[in-house]
Amino acid sequence: MGFRAAPFAILALALAGCVTGEAGPPGGLSEPHVERLGQYLYMVPVARDKRGCVVYLVESPFRRDDRSLYWRVGKGNFTTDPAAARCV
Repeated sequence: MGFRAAPFAILALALAGCVTGEAGPPGGLSEPHVERLGQYLYMVPVARDKRGCVVYLVESPFRRDDRSLYWRVGKGNFTTDPAAARCV
């Protein structure tokens, strides 16, 4: 991990602690974790919605302005549409 990426890794780990420890509905992640999607692209779990689905934020030095909320629709696949979330 390069010197520039270190602050983002620390931020990602800190934000990962913001997720509640409560189990979600069947099929929901009981222990969500930071997912690396690319060299500098991470999906960081930050909360659970009313249905118990894990909500993510993008962390990347190249997408600093993206503060959209994302939901998981499959392994490595995310959407900004909460209705499309599969809580997997």
